[in-house]
Amino acid sequence: MMNMNSISLQERSFAYLLTTCTLVLGTLYFHRRNKDKYETRNSSSITSNSGKIPPKAQSTVIQTVTAMTGSKYPSFLLQKSNEISSSIFRFELLGSLMGFFKMAVVVGEAKTATQILTDPLSTKPRSLYGVLDGITLGYKSIVTTNGEFWHSRRKGIAPAFSSKHIKRMNEVASEKVEAWISTRLAKFVENDEAFDVAEEMLSITLSAICETAFEYKMTNEEIKEYLHELDIGLEEFALKSTMNPFRQVFSIFFRGRRRAHLAAKRINMLS
Repeated sequence: MMNMNSISLQERSFAYLLTTCTLVLGTLYFHRRNKDKYETRNSSSITSNSGKIPPKAQSTVIQTVTAMTGSKYPSFLLQKSNEISSSIFRFELLGSLMGFFKMAVVVGEAKTATQILTDPLSTKPRSLYGVLDGITLGYKSIVTTNGEFWHSRRKGIAPAFSSKHIKRMNEVASEKVEAWISTRLAKFVENDEAFDVAEEMLSITLSAICETAFEYKMTNEEIKEYLHELDIGLEEFALKSTMNPFRQVFSIFFRGRRRAHLAAKRINMLS
C-alpha cells in the first residue's frame, strides 16, 4: 500500500511538472513566433493623434506582471514614465503577446483619459473585461458589457440615481461624514494614530449607498467583510488574471484564484 501511494504521488508530481514545462515552452515558442508579427501589426494599425504609437517601456513581461501584481505598482509606472519622459506609454503583457488584445497602454494624462472614456466609439473588450465577471460568479454585468445588454441594465438602474435619490444620498453621506469626524477621526487625532483615508472613505460611501439606494443599514462588521472580500476578488480578477490569462485555464494550481472565487461567493451573499 505504501509503494502504491508513493507511485501515485510521484505520478501526480510528474504530471504537474510536465504541465508546467509544456506551458512555459509553449509560451516561449508562441512569443518567438509571433513577436515580429505583433510589432508590425501594432505599428501599422494603432496610432495616436500624432500618427505615432505610444513609446514602449523597457520591461520584460515577467517584470511587468510582477510589478503590477505587487505593492510597488504605482512607483513602477512612475519609474517607467520618467525613463521615457512620457506619461503615455505601452508595454508587453502575456495577453498582448498571445493576441488577446493588441497592446497594453498606460495613460497618465487626465485630458487624454477623459477623451478615451467619453468617446462614443470606445468599448470594453470582452478579452480584457470578461475576467471581471468572476466577481459576479460568472454573470455578465453593466461593468463588463457593451451594446444592448449594457443599455437595458443601465435603463433598469437609472431610477435609483435620479436627482431625488442623489440629493438624499448626499444628505446621508454628509451625516455619516459628520459622525465619522466626531467619532473615528477624533480618536485618531487624540491618539496620534495613522489611518487609511481610502478605507475610511470607502466605508462611508458603501454605507451611504446601501442605506439610500437599498434602504439597508450595514453593520461595521459587514462593511469590513465586504471590502476585504472585494479587495481579494479584484486583485485576482482585475489584476492577476488580466496580466496572466493562464490563471483562468489552470485555476486549480493557483491558490489565490481559488480564494478569489470564495470571495466572490461571499460578496454576492452580502449583496
